[in-house]
Amino acid sequence: MKKMGFLKKFSKRGGIMVKKAVYLMVLSVLLLSLAACGGGTESDVTKVRIWSSSKHSKDVMTKLADEWNNTTGKEKKIKIVYEIRENISSDVDMAMSAGNAPEMFGYLSAGHAMDGKIVALDDTEVGKQLLESYPEEFCAGFKINGKTYSLPFSAATRGLVYNKDMFKAAGIVDENGEAKPPVTWAELVEDAKKLTNVSKDEYGIAFPMKWDTWVTSDMLSPGFSSVGFDGYNPVTGEYDYTGYEPIFNAVMQIKKDQSYLPGAEGLDNDPARAKFAEGKIGMKFAFSWDVGVFNDQFPAKCDWGVAEYPVIDADNKYKQLMSINGDMAINKSAADKIGIDKIMEVYKWYYSDEVITELYKNCMEIPVIPERVKDKEIIKDKKGWVDFCNLVNISTVRPAGKPTDTSGQTDLKSEFINKVWPGEMPVKTALENYTKIMNDGVKKYKEIHPEEDMEQYVNKYWNIKR
Repeated sequence: MKKMGFLKKFSKRGGIMVKKAVYLMVLSVLLLSLAACGGGTESDVTKVRIWSSSKHSKDVMTKLADEWNNTTGKEKKIKIVYEIRENISSDVDMAMSAGNAPEMFGYLSAGHAMDGKIVALDDTEVGKQLLESYPEEFCAGFKINGKTYSLPFSAATRGLVYNKDMFKAAGIVDENGEAKPPVTWAELVEDAKKLTNVSKDEYGIAFPMKWDTWVTSDMLSPGFSSVGFDGYNPVTGEYDYTGYEPIFNAVMQIKKDQSYLPGAEGLDNDPARAKFAEGKIGMKFAFSWDVGVFNDQFPAKCDWGVAEYPVIDADNKYKQLMSINGDMAINKSAADKIGIDKIMEVYKWYYSDEVITELYKNCMEIPVIPERVKDKEIIKDKKGWVDFCNLVNISTVRPAGKPTDTSGQTDLKSEFINKVWPGEMPVKTALENYTKIMNDGVKKYKEIHPEEDMEQYVNKYWNIKR
C-alpha cells in the first residue's frame, strides 16, 4: 500500500511537470511565431552604439536613427543606439581601457590607431568605396601612418560678417545703395575708419585678442586666400610667414587709427560677438557656427551679412580656408566581436546623403560636397546659413605641414601680442623670426625622427588659385 501511495504521489507530480513542459513548448512556439512575423526578440538584434559630442544635432540624429531602426535596421536586425557624450575623448579612452567602448565614436585618436584599437577604412571593402567618393585632400586629416580612420562629415567655413546698417549709414554702398563689404585689406582698413563713431559707441571692427586662437583666426586663416597657403608652403616644403606682412600691417594700422573696439587686449570672443550682435561693431571675422550665435545665443539686433575674406590683391585670389569635421572611428574589438559588416551598415548610414541632407536643411551641418544638397530647401532657415554654406565653393583645406619640434621657442601669437602690438618689434621681424623657428623645428624633429618621410608633405602641384 505504501508503494502504491508513492506511485500515486509520483504520478501527480509528474503530471504537473508535464503541464509545465507543455506550457513552455506553447510559449516557445508563440515567440517563434512573433519573430517570424517581424517582431523579433532583443537577443537576435545586433546593437551598434554611437557616441557623439554633437549636442546641437541630437534631436535630428536621434529621429533619423529611429527611422533607420524601423526600416533598414529592422530588415537587417541591427539597431542604432545614439548617445551624446560631452566629454567624449575621456569617456572613450576610459571605455577603451575597460573594454566596453561603443562600436562607433566621434573621437579619432592617433594613439588608438597606432595600438590597433580602431579600424582602418582602407582595410574594408565598404570603407574603400566610401573613400572614393571624397576628394583625397579632404581625407588627409584622417590619415595616420598612411591609413585612413575616418571620413569627412561636414565643413566649417569662414568669412567676414558685417553690419549692413552701419555700412549704409557710413555711405559704404554699391551703385544700388546696398552695403558693400571690403574686397581688400586696404579697403577693410578704410572701412573700419569710416564706420567708427565714438560718440555713438560704434567701431569699425573687433579684435578679441584674449581669445586663444585670435592671431590664427583673424590674421593667419584669412591670409590663406591672399598667400595661397597657411604658413606652410607645400610646393617648397618650407614654412614661410613673410607673405603675411601686409595683413599684419593692416591690423596695426587699424590700431593706429583707433577704429577698433577699445580694450582688445582683454576682449574674449564671446563679448566681441555680443557687441557685434548689439549693432555696435561694423565687421568681425567669423565661422559658420556663428550662425547659431547670432540667431540664438546673441540674437542680432542689426541687419548683417557674410562676405568672403578680404585679400591683399583683388586680382590674385586663392581659395579660402575651411576645416573638415568627421572623426567617427570604429572600435576594432567590437568589430571582431559582432562583425565588421554589421557596423559598416551603420557607418554607411551615418555618412549617407539622407543624414547630411537633413542636417543641412535644419541648419546644423555644411556638407563638404555641395552637390549633395543641391536645390534642397532649408526647413528652419537661419540668417547667414546659406551664405556660409556657399563659401564651400571657394574653399579648401590646409595641406598637412611638416612636423616640427619647437619646444622652448616663442610662438607667433605671443610674439605679436607681447612685442608687435605694443610697438616693440616690427611686423617684418616677427614674421621672419617665426619662419626661422618653424623651419629649424623641422630640422630638429627630423633629427629625433630620422625614419619620418618628409617628402610626403611636399606637393609641387599645389595650386588653389581662383
